[in-house]
Amino acid sequence: MIIGIFLIYFLGKAFYNLAKKAGKSTSLQWLFAFLGVLSYYVGTFIGGIIVFLIIDLFLPQYYELMENDIAIALIGLVFGIAGCWTFYTILKNIWNKQERETYIKDDNILDADL
Repeated sequence: MIIGIFLIYFLGKAFYNLAKKAGKSTSLQWLFAFLGVLSYYVGTFIGGIIVFLIIDLFLPQYYELMENDIAIALIGLVFGIAGCWTFYTILKNIWNKQERETYIKDDNILDADL
């Protein structure tokens, strides 16, 4: 349980700092911190559904894996972190692209109109 609290804190902090670096307002920084934590839980939920369907449909002999709480938690952790990483990368690429477009539109740059 303590590990989950630390995970929520560090995920929220990473998304908050990303939004701060992109120049978003304080309320949007908190919104993206919340969305970052939410992306972890959505990734965990979707990963759990995928793993359950794969085991139930294709690998019924491994059904006892679903009774092991540690295995389920680790699988969920992997999918949750993958969901966060994906959302973080998407936001970072979008905000970097906007920053580059702003930089290119500067009139003081030589050959800016090319």
